[in-house]
Amino acid sequence: MGLIKTFDLFGIHKRLEKVNKQFREKVIQSLDEIGAECVDTALENADYDDPMGNLRSSIGYVVLDNGEEVNSGGFKQIEGSLGIKYGSQKGKDLAEELAGNHSEGFVLIVVAGMENTAEEEAKGKDVLTSSEELAKKEILKVLNKVQQEMKEEP
Repeated sequence: MGLIKTFDLFGIHKRLEKVNKQFREKVIQSLDEIGAECVDTALENADYDDPMGNLRSSIGYVVLDNGEEVNSGGFKQIEGSLGIKYGSQKGKDLAEELAGNHSEGFVLIVVAGMENTAEEEAKGKDVLTSSEELAKKEILKVLNKVQQEMKEEP
């Protein structure tokens, strides 16, 4: 008599769904943490003139999962000494615009939404430069960590 193997396809499917859900949650949480670190770094290293607080207020991030915003942070209105406060909304608007360009996979978008961002960076000021360096370094660590955690899952 031959050997007969039976597979519980429903059970396999349920297990794969569970692993996929855990993976997605870990990646999203990790991207959210990196986004928050990027915002903190950008604000801590701010070496530019921002008397109205709009440039600093426009710094924030969004995390996307297949085009859907699942987390965001930053964009906190920072009080400057002068003028109208609209930086926070400018940052949110730019993040939303950029998010529209990404419909697949996991995406972390970190922005400084004011028009003078590129000008300040061109002057050698650190608006998002240190945050970009941090994100590049951390994303590799996080992906390796998530991969290792998934291997260890029972």
